[in-house]
Amino acid sequence: MPDKATRLRQLFIFLCCWFGGTVLSVILVQLVAKFLGIGDFGHLISKIIAGEYLEHINNIKIISIISHLAAYSIPAIVFANIISGKNFHRYLKLDKNPGWVNIPLIIVAIFAIYPTALWIAYFNIQLLPANMIAEDTLIFQQRLMQMNNPSDLMLNILLVGFVASIGEELLFRGIIQRFFARYSNNLHLAIWATALLFSLTHFQPEGFIPRFLMGALLGYFFVWTGSLWASILAHFCFNSMQVLIFYLFIDSKKIASIYQKPDFSLLLSIILTGIFIFACYILWKINRDRQLKIDFD
Repeated sequence: MPDKATRLRQLFIFLCCWFGGTVLSVILVQLVAKFLGIGDFGHLISKIIAGEYLEHINNIKIISIISHLAAYSIPAIVFANIISGKNFHRYLKLDKNPGWVNIPLIIVAIFAIYPTALWIAYFNIQLLPANMIAEDTLIFQQRLMQMNNPSDLMLNILLVGFVASIGEELLFRGIIQRFFARYSNNLHLAIWATALLFSLTHFQPEGFIPRFLMGALLGYFFVWTGSLWASILAHFCFNSMQVLIFYLFIDSKKIASIYQKPDFSLLLSIILTGIFIFACYILWKINRDRQLKIDFD
């Protein structure tokens, strides 16, 4: 395990990479927006929230994909390359397959916990005072989820499922969780601290609790299997399932109330939660020999 001075140096390099990625993201957003003929990006977003200029939604998605890659994936890969001597696959645990037996267990666990996640999100909103709920942000997200054809669906899966899951897992579970583990010498604390930061950086109080719990689950999938592909797969499945449900079952022309109760019954959610717990138990049990240690090496 690296000594304290080395860990501090690595943390400094990582923060520089993350800050650099954020700056690059801002620059690229402006350049791509101008290339696509968008003069005032902020004004366009406010109009889309109001239900106008919806023909530009796919352009916003393309810009979001580029922005996310610059802010998450690129900093993580650059940092891992610097620290590992251009062997970022090994550093980020991308060289390890998640295990063929683990893949169906992860998928079952994610599908089973989805209704409960919706109920947790619903109760999270009920706990907040109205002035803490970013309704404009939620409306904007629903606008982005409006899909009229299979091409819109594929673009949303690319953005919400593929790009978001890879970038956020590279950064949070692949790097930040490692830092917390080494500084605290406690994997459980590292998982929950990373989940807390993961939720906080989304700047959405109305989704804080479900995102915090999901972040912890992703952290455990990573540690249990020893492969970052496990948490990427789980993240991809959860996000893509939201996109598919929106595409198949929700009227794309209407903005749903954020205070609306989930369509899933509590009884069904409880039963599926039992299946989720069982799948996680089996996943943990069959992977005891390959779980990550504090040093991740």
